[in-house]
Amino acid sequence: MPPNTKTELTELKDLMLGLREEMRVGFANSDTKFSEVKAEIKAEIQRLEAKTDIKFAEIKAEIQGSEAKTDIKFSEIKAEIQGSEAKADIKFSEIKASIDVKAAELGGKIDVIDERTKLGFWGFVGRALIIAALILAISFSIKYFFFGTVKI
Repeated sequence: MPPNTKTELTELKDLMLGLREEMRVGFANSDTKFSEVKAEIKAEIQRLEAKTDIKFAEIKAEIQGSEAKTDIKFSEIKAEIQGSEAKADIKFSEIKASIDVKAAELGGKIDVIDERTKLGFWGFVGRALIIAALILAISFSIKYFFFGTVKI
C-alpha cells in the first residue's frame, strides 16, 4: 500500500472514531435534553394536577355546600307540604263528619217520606176513590150554588 493511502485510511479511521465519539456525545446530550424536557413536563403536569386538584376541591366543596342548602330547602318544603297535608286531612275529616251528620239527618227524614209515600196498589185505589168523592162533592156544591138544585 502506498503511504498516501495508508495515511488517508488512518485519517478516515480517526475521522470515523471521532464521528462515532461525537455521535455518542450527541446521543448522550440528546438523552440529557430528553430527560430534562421529560422532567420539566412531569413538573408542569404535577403543577397543573395540583392546581386542578385544588380547583376540584373548591368545586366539590361548593357543590357540597349547595347540596346542603338544597337539602335544607327540600326539608323545609317537605315540612310545609306535610303540614298542608295534615291541615287538608283535618279539613277533609271535618267535611266528612259534617256530611255524615247531614246524611244521618236526611236519612231519617227520607225514611219518613218513604213510609208516607208507600202506597201499594190498594193504597192508590183508596186515595183515587177519596179524590173522586171530593171532586163529586165539590161539583154538586157548585151546581147547587149556581142553579139552586141538584139533579143527577
